[in-house]
Amino acid sequence: MTRDAVVCLSPLPATIASFLVTGMMCVVGCRPAVPPGAITVDGTLSLAGQPIPKGVVQFIENDGRMAGTARITAGRFRVVVKPGAYNVAVSSQEELYDAQGNSAGFKSLLPEKYASVKTSGLSATVDDGHRTVTFDLAR
Repeated sequence: MTRDAVVCLSPLPATIASFLVTGMMCVVGCRPAVPPGAITVDGTLSLAGQPIPKGVVQFIENDGRMAGTARITAGRFRVVVKPGAYNVAVSSQEELYDAQGNSAGFKSLLPEKYASVKTSGLSATVDDGHRTVTFDLAR
C-alpha cells in the first residue's frame, strides 16, 4: 500500500516576502527627487519676535510653480530648492475642539495675508552665498 504525500505550503511566507520587497521599493523609490544643483536652506520664522511653534513654509517660483515646502518646528525649517528667487508663503494653524472634544475647525495662528504668496510680501533669494533665511512676521 502506497501513501501519497500531501504537502501544504502556507502562503504566509510568500505574502511577507512580497510586502518586504514592496516596502523596500517604496523606501528607495518614493523619496522626493532632489533637483541637480539644489541647495539646502535653513530658516527661522517668528511672529513679532516669537518663534512660530508649528506650520508650513512654501517656496514658490515666479511662474507659480511649487519649488519646495517644509514643516516649521519651534520657529525653524529646512527646505531643499534650486538656486533662484522665490515668493514665500507661511501658514500655521491649530485645531479647535468643542466641549465634547469633537473637532470644531481650525484657527490660524498667523495673519491670513501670510498664507498666500500674492499677499504675504515675503521673498527669498537662494544661492551658494545665501543658504539661510530669516522671516520675522508682523501681527
